[in-house]
This record gives sequence, C-alpha cells and structure tokens, in this order.
Amino acid sequence: MIRDGRDGTPLRLLPWTTPEGAPCYLSTDDPRSRLSLLADERFF
Repeated sequence: MIRDGRDGTPLRLLPWTTPEGAPCYLSTDDPRSRLSLLADERFF
C-alpha cells in the first residue's frame, strides 16, 4: 500500500493515468470528498 509521506495515510488510486501512463493517486484528509468517493468506487 502506498502511503502519504506527510502523515502516513493511505493514498487512493484514481481511475485515470497521467499523459505518460503513470497512475494517479489522491492524498486527502477527507474520506468523503468527491474525489475520494470516485477513487473508492473504482474497486466496487
């Protein structure tokens, strides 16, 4: 599991990639934000 370097919270994998094809991750302290929910939806 990838974690945020600032506080160790898990990063959420977003359902898109960078233009170079690398994965995009979300670091947030709001687990109910729209982006958090979008990232979590990918796995359901």
